[in-house]
Amino acid sequence: MYRRIQRSDILPRQISHFFDSENTLKYVVLWSNVHTMRFSNPPEIWNDSASIPVTYLKGAPELLTDDQLTFITKRVEHFMKDLDIPGLSVAISKKEQLKFAAGFGYANVRKKEPVTPHHQFRVGSVSKPITAAAILLLVDQGKEQ
Repeated sequence: MYRRIQRSDILPRQISHFFDSENTLKYVVLWSNVHTMRFSNPPEIWNDSASIPVTYLKGAPELLTDDQLTFITKRVEHFMKDLDIPGLSVAISKKEQLKFAAGFGYANVRKKEPVTPHHQFRVGSVSKPITAAAILLLVDQGKEQ
C-alpha cells in the first residue's frame, strides 16, 4: 500500500487529532491531489507608488507630534506593502487611555471600502491566542465568568 501511495498524486495535506468518548487518541488526515503550488499568486494589492488610504480617529493625530505620526504611518505602510496586506486597524494606548487609532487600506478591496478605526475584523489564527489570554486575564480579575 505504501508504494501505491508513493505513486499516487494524492498527498496528505493536513493532519489533525482528537480524543474520542473513550479518551482514545484518533487521527484524521486530509488527502488531496490538488497541489497548492500550481496556482499562481494573486496580483499585488500595493505597488511601490500606490498610496494607502488612512482614516484617523477624530482627534488622534493631534495627540502625536508630526514626527511620531509620520513614523507610525510610514512603518504601517511599509509593513502592508511588504506583506501585501489589504487593510488593518492600529490602536495605541498608554495607561488604559487610547492615544492613537487609525485604519489603513481597504476592508473590501473590490469595492475600495476603506478601513476605519472603528472597523471590526474577524479574529484570525494569529490573534486567537492573544484573545484567549485577554479573556483569561478578565476571568482572573473576576470581570468575566
